[in-house]
Amino acid sequence: MIKHKYKIIVDSTDDRERLAGILVKNGYSVKQGKQLKKDSNKSYDYYLEVCDENDRNVYSKEVIRDRKK
Repeated sequence: MIKHKYKIIVDSTDDRERLAGILVKNGYSVKQGKQLKKDSNKSYDYYLEVCDENDRNVYSKEVIRDRKK
């Protein structure tokens, strides 16, 4: 069975916390972090890394963005 790790970029702190809670309740491991935005040296993208509870060492480069404008 192929398992993946996803990086979901979510700007709002409340949305990240709410999404993390939903994912944990549904059996996923969630880690939050930040990374410099590609077009800036001063701004950050805040994200959740999500993977199946049983496999924490499988990596994928897929990124899902949530941008509110």
